[in-house]
Amino acid sequence: MDNRELAGEVLWLEKMGLTHVYQGWRRPQVCQSINGQPISLAGTVYEHGVGTHAYSRMDIDLKGAALRFEAIAGLDDETGEAGSITFEIWVDNKKVMESPIVNQQNRIYPVEVDLAGASKLVLIVTDARDGAEFDHADWADAKIILKKGSCQVPEMIPMELDPVPAIHREIPESPEFHLPPVIGGTPGRKFLYRVPVSGKKPLEITVENLPEGLALENGILKGILKNAGKNLVKFTAVNDKGTDTAELQILAGDRYLALTPPLGWNSWNAYGHNVTENHVRAAAEGMVESGLADFGYQYINVDDSWAGCRNEQGEIQPNEKFIDMKVLGDYIHSMGLKYGIYSSPGPLTCGNREGSYKHEFQDADTYANWGVDYLKYDWCSYSAILKEKTLEEYKKPYQLMRDALDQTNRDIVYAACQYGQGNIWEWASEISAQMWRTGGDIDDNWATLLQIVFSQAGLEEYAGPSHWNDPDMMVLGKLGWSTVTRPTKLNPHEQMGHVTFWVILAAPIILGCELKELDDFTLDLLTHEEVLAVHQDYPGKQGWRLKSTPEEEIWIRPLSDGSWVVGFFNLGLFKAPMTISWNLLGLEKSYFVRNIWERKDLGTFTEGFEAEVPSHGVIFIKVQP
Repeated sequence: MDNRELAGEVLWLEKMGLTHVYQGWRRPQVCQSINGQPISLAGTVYEHGVGTHAYSRMDIDLKGAALRFEAIAGLDDETGEAGSITFEIWVDNKKVMESPIVNQQNRIYPVEVDLAGASKLVLIVTDARDGAEFDHADWADAKIILKKGSCQVPEMIPMELDPVPAIHREIPESPEFHLPPVIGGTPGRKFLYRVPVSGKKPLEITVENLPEGLALENGILKGILKNAGKNLVKFTAVNDKGTDTAELQILAGDRYLALTPPLGWNSWNAYGHNVTENHVRAAAEGMVESGLADFGYQYINVDDSWAGCRNEQGEIQPNEKFIDMKVLGDYIHSMGLKYGIYSSPGPLTCGNREGSYKHEFQDADTYANWGVDYLKYDWCSYSAILKEKTLEEYKKPYQLMRDALDQTNRDIVYAACQYGQGNIWEWASEISAQMWRTGGDIDDNWATLLQIVFSQAGLEEYAGPSHWNDPDMMVLGKLGWSTVTRPTKLNPHEQMGHVTFWVILAAPIILGCELKELDDFTLDLLTHEEVLAVHQDYPGKQGWRLKSTPEEEIWIRPLSDGSWVVGFFNLGLFKAPMTISWNLLGLEKSYFVRNIWERKDLGTFTEGFEAEVPSHGVIFIKVQP
């Protein structure tokens, strides 16, 4: 920028170029609110400023040319009675200002910060730890007062990330099984399972001690389970590079589904209401071609906006973007993958497509005939039918679909998407749901991710085999909720934290990205064999929060072998040390520590462990005798 653009030694914030602003929702606006309206705070309209949204961060190289920063920070009037934010200012890696919570009662906070001799200015907007919805923040009248006659002009620069740990591993060409400890099914019903094994193709897979009624064909277990009971089967995989063996327990009994948290894909976060049959077919192909299927990912789920009208018999039909739902299911099944679908207990889905209201038994039969293996049942328009906000009224439509699914002769994983209303985790097992949403929709921004995680604290007692708390789908890879996708807004450290949180929570990992365009880092996250082993640990004890401060979170999870995993999450702006004492885990002696993501043995530690954790990053360790 030329000095002649400066007026009276003042550099307006909006004149600096906002390309490098880190922001979780939309893009920052020049002299406008985040919604493109004039900046308005407590009834005053401002000519200058930047409209942003929590969480956001602006890094400015001052070049030693600044005297001070001035602004009116506030919550834009367009939010009405909603929204709550805080503002932070950091100078040369030190926090010099933090506002109180700015909300509808207190919408503005005047700012003046001394910058004499400073090198770097960082402007932060947070969500006040209560979620980022309606957090429309303004830096109104924001300006840097410059030294007179300075030849240097401050400029906006990219946020500087701490080094990202090396998590890549070359997947061996020799066979390597990635089995969960256990899978299950119902006697008398069709059974399908693609055996997860990586390695150079072709692979020859053999099996010993299969339950009666099942056969192994091209690496896919299929058939009909004949009898209830337990079978410990042994697999052997051979190629021209080597051999591997592994055991798997198959349980046959009533509703022995999702005994470990499901791994799969859903169309919503990539395509939203624009999903087509071709998208779903491509996802199934991508699941196999990427190698995700070799690591246990198995569900291919169609979300909202597949449904059309009903025929004269009342049977639901697909819309013009889908040709034949049974043929689609057969295509998915041909790869050994499982087929999921979406509906609502209300008359309409969220996308105003046909719901299942008053057609529950008919729809359940239709889904079974199409070969559906997974039903996401989304609340949506049922709000208009709800008589009163009581437990029985919340439960009623989900119990009705449960009864309908029970009358089909098919195993269908039941995912209740009810956004946590009525504390669904307290009663979802009564309707035999295998998983249930515990809150609102996820988005690929730091504030929303943390809000969802914080809401999981205290829910661990309700999770276990065949019943899982579901904090929502993953926001990794290329997303978009539209016809156009783009990379996730989470930085690499935040992506590692996202996966680690879900693993500690024993939450379903349902991807939402374009599977044929996976970048190497995302693939490394999703196929990390040690991380997946923790996620699939049986009997799937959900972890819990051990410590929480504005700057750090520590979460722990016990594993079936008597060891613990610990996640250190740094919420702060800079790399910082974090510690845990073994006595907080009920441990009293020396313990061996392994860095899970980096696959490194760190040695034996007495009393506890300390780690240097990157900003917005995670250190994930396993602690064992």
